[in-house]
Amino acid sequence: MDKKSSENFLNLKVSPLPNSDFVFTNAFFINPKDFEEMKTKSGAKCSLYVYVKSSKNVMQLKDSDKVAPGTIAVGKIYRELFGIGATGNLSVQYAQDSLKDCKLGKVTFEIMMTRKPSLMSLDGTFSLEEKEIEDQIRRSYSSTPINKNHVLYLEISGAVIIARAIDLEVLEEFKHLQLGYFTNETEFDLTCVSKELKIISQKFKVKKLTKDDFNFEDMGVGGLKKQFADIFRIAFASRRYPASYIEKYGIKHVRGMLLYGPPGTGKTLIARTLSKALNAEECKVVNGPELFDKYVGETEKKIRELFQKAEEDQANNGDDAGLHVIVFDEIDSICRARGTINSGTGVHDGAVNQLLTKIDGVESLNNILVIGMTNRKDLIDEAILRPGRLELHVEIGLPDEGGRLEILQIHTKKMKMNDLLDSDVNLEELSKMAKNYTGADLENLVKLSSTYALNQGINLKTGEVDVKTFRKISMRDFEMAYKEIKPMFGTDTSQLQNNLQFDIIDYGSSYLNLNSKLISLLEQVKNSKSASSMSILLEGPTGSGKTALACNLALRSEFPYVKIISPELLVGYMEAGKVGAITKIFEDAYKSPFSIILLDNLERIVEYIKIGPRFSNLILQTLLVYIKKLPPNKDRKIMIIGTTSIADRLEDLELVSAFNVRINVPTLQNAEEILNVLQNYPGKISEKEKVAALVNNIPIKQLLLMVDMTLQLSGGEITYTHFMTAYEYFVSNLKYF
Repeated sequence: MDKKSSENFLNLKVSPLPNSDFVFTNAFFINPKDFEEMKTKSGAKCSLYVYVKSSKNVMQLKDSDKVAPGTIAVGKIYRELFGIGATGNLSVQYAQDSLKDCKLGKVTFEIMMTRKPSLMSLDGTFSLEEKEIEDQIRRSYSSTPINKNHVLYLEISGAVIIARAIDLEVLEEFKHLQLGYFTNETEFDLTCVSKELKIISQKFKVKKLTKDDFNFEDMGVGGLKKQFADIFRIAFASRRYPASYIEKYGIKHVRGMLLYGPPGTGKTLIARTLSKALNAEECKVVNGPELFDKYVGETEKKIRELFQKAEEDQANNGDDAGLHVIVFDEIDSICRARGTINSGTGVHDGAVNQLLTKIDGVESLNNILVIGMTNRKDLIDEAILRPGRLELHVEIGLPDEGGRLEILQIHTKKMKMNDLLDSDVNLEELSKMAKNYTGADLENLVKLSSTYALNQGINLKTGEVDVKTFRKISMRDFEMAYKEIKPMFGTDTSQLQNNLQFDIIDYGSSYLNLNSKLISLLEQVKNSKSASSMSILLEGPTGSGKTALACNLALRSEFPYVKIISPELLVGYMEAGKVGAITKIFEDAYKSPFSIILLDNLERIVEYIKIGPRFSNLILQTLLVYIKKLPPNKDRKIMIIGTTSIADRLEDLELVSAFNVRINVPTLQNAEEILNVLQNYPGKISEKEKVAALVNNIPIKQLLLMVDMTLQLSGGEITYTHFMTAYEYFVSNLKYF
């Protein structure tokens, strides 16, 4: 208040309030004679307001004959609030009536109960309607100027309530005064700080869950829009509403989520981003193995300490307690299925039990969000995955083409800003090329491509670096880096091509019919809206080209995930190890949108021996399960191609009947088919016709081996004489026929 709007009037001696009845008036009191004298000098027509110089607050002044002349009675709480001594003088100025024009737009009150009513709830709390408190404030203090930190006394239903104005929004034209009066339009915001008091609000107050200044793209998150949408819908939607509103639904907040998926797909990135984006308490990130301690009970103690702050917050603030986020990385190391680890100490089982108690025990918390991350969901105790615990399961899979483009744009953003990305770089094309690349693979792709440009600034002879040399990264750099990176969930084209020892040769109508069937089945897998799995068994004599046909089909499919399970892959493993290797390949396949698995030489994979017969029942049962199993995600497709030379002997094992389609791959049956094969090699037609008339009913692989030897003997063309030499060699020494 400046001198233009007030004047010095009196120095009055401070005294306490005459009795407790004066507490609820929220005013200062002086003797009636002093009051009349002050009114006369101030020109006030009705109420009188004084300005306290020491605190710069305006208070209403009232008269009482219980106050001695020359003194001013001030309540204890205002003496503390305004810094007024219990004795001594108080200098006051009178405030002009024009202050009544100062209107408040919004007031935020901190509510505390100082005296409990005689009737309390069974849980030791007392409930008041928010509207009841607001109406009492308006009735009692509509003519009182409200300052910041102003304290209002209220008595409602036998309870004594203190409302402290912790924040004011004054209308624009009166902001320089920082005080004002209530109007019917003034908005109230009540925050309860007493554990025993519950304020029931009918207002719709949306809670602010995220910070204003965060951006997912700036945090390096790409290709995960659907996952974030699911997380915010399921885990955070209910937390945006007032507790009283959610109570009407009779539901509880989601208190835990599990992020699972292959390594490098962004699970840790999501957790880190959420912890930064949420308007919550500081996030606690724990690596699973760090919790274990050699001393009995210490592991459980560490878990309890993680939840201690959240417990204190809920005990003090109830429904208004802040959100506490606890992140467990590698949660499978903590929450292994109970009874599966024979450590002797039972520490793993104790850790699981303690975590279950904290998340969903008798005294469970409602202000926590536990985020677990793992690559092995199958190892986690199922009790912790049920509703009420880690109930939201979000698979963080391989990004699709659009997601890969977003990730590449994020990792090349600075290059583009600094003009280090060449104009020929096509990120859309790169995203199409990088099938089954994880986010980590794509980041590595960008990093490796930059090494080609950085290497240009190094003098290999002297070792000197020219820091002024900035070469732009070109599309060629990306292509070279692409050749270096072998994604974990990609196609091993080198292995497929190695199985194509000879070119695929069209030997006639039988081949065309066989190839047509395979392509038709492949298209069905690609385009079918209902069939998500297709299994094909290629049977036929040894050397008839079953493996070559399967590998050729896999290469033509351009599926992002293709793996071969062959006897060579399993060499060196014990039986359980072989089952583990087979299981991993199938489980990885389910993470890709399109995948092909080749089961080459089934009889050798199951270790079938005709003497007995004997076989590995464990491997057989594993294959039977996975051949018939549908992908967990209906949008993902898998094609399984098996090959065998003894299908009739495998029928008793029920392995043949497990496949959807059984296709016979025959030998070359007649001279016409053999001649069609020979036409792909140099030589006279007459010589080739003699050769074709010589042999029949021969596997194509054996024929091609003979042709290869013939070409070596003859110097590069097929002759009947040299072919006979090769033919006799194979017949006499290798006993193919």
